[in-house]
Amino acid sequence: MTTLMISGTNTLMIYQNATVKWSAQLSLLPISIKRAFLKNIKGALVLLSEEGKLDCCYLGTEPQLFTAPPLAYQELDFENAEAELASLNRIIRSYYSGDTKITNTAAERELQVIVAVNPHLEPCTFNNFETETPLQMCFISIELTPHSILEEVQLSVFVQKPLKCSNEVEFYTKLTQKVIFECCVYLNESLEIPSLDFEVTISYISNLGVPRVIKKVGMLPLKLVMITCPPSKENEHKITLNINQNPVPLTTIFPEFMGENSLSLNSSAIGFKNVHEIGSPVTVLLAKNSQRYRLQSDSLISLNILIRQMVFRLNKHFSGVEFKISYTSSLPTEQFLKYVRNHFEERKNVNELQNNLGQLGGQFRIIQKRLISKFKDKNPTPLTNLQKLLSDTYTEIINVA
Repeated sequence: MTTLMISGTNTLMIYQNATVKWSAQLSLLPISIKRAFLKNIKGALVLLSEEGKLDCCYLGTEPQLFTAPPLAYQELDFENAEAELASLNRIIRSYYSGDTKITNTAAERELQVIVAVNPHLEPCTFNNFETETPLQMCFISIELTPHSILEEVQLSVFVQKPLKCSNEVEFYTKLTQKVIFECCVYLNESLEIPSLDFEVTISYISNLGVPRVIKKVGMLPLKLVMITCPPSKENEHKITLNINQNPVPLTTIFPEFMGENSLSLNSSAIGFKNVHEIGSPVTVLLAKNSQRYRLQSDSLISLNILIRQMVFRLNKHFSGVEFKISYTSSLPTEQFLKYVRNHFEERKNVNELQNNLGQLGGQFRIIQKRLISKFKDKNPTPLTNLQKLLSDTYTEIINVA
């Protein structure tokens, strides 16, 4: 008995009893099929589709009688699979972390980061202390443009104390389009400012599951923390910078302070001091005939900012020519070592205080437990001066803290 059967995939199958003898792919799904005899062609098939389309087909090829073998199901060996996965992860990590430069380049291709510092300062709205000069704040804008889907993007802005950032950390679960992060930096404490540098760190997981980190550095405006003052004649610390080009006027190096404290094109000296009057003023002197700049102050911390500013601004001014800055005098190592020794002594004092607090705290807890156990006794017993010992221990803790 021969049977014609058509499947839902437009496949015609010819069965003889229960065995497939012929199969062919049709161009349509028929709702009716009949055999026809056309001239010398025997066994032609006439197909009628649901839309009324009529086709005449002829089975003129050898049927494909291949039968796929049954699948061999194997149990998964989890130990081998885990070992293979760990091996592949090591290969991926070694590929992406083998060369730092390649990694950074790949990270920048995935995420474009643009950091912009607004040079125009605004009145500070986070004043934590009063100063004669109104404090100002600086706005930082960070633009993130992803070139692929990034997950767990964390953006951090770091500034050195006493500066503070209004919004230090921002987290994006999934970053698919450009975002702009804005924050402001201001003075939070009445201390000397060691540096105006800030650092932006962006960490994320790429679309391949590889963690990446991008770091950008920038410099805040000098006017955020410094104002001009009359220059000093003598100071304890002096640094002389020698250059190989003709010196430029101070107004060219510090144009934002033009007109303050009689600063003009002919000025050969300018003084700077912290806006909160902490620390020692810094004086910058120009020697027009000897290609030298001298910076002097009684504070190494305040002197550090102006030296970095001078080096940065001079390099920027002479960026198109061969320029070199040198320093031939001896470094103030004695003063530096003095700061190191003072810091070491302070750390020792902090450690001693922490040890004392730990001992007194342990003693205080032991006395409390003894008192509680005595109060819980059914038969009252004398406190044996435990209450006085508890009070004295508490007083010592307050004094140490």
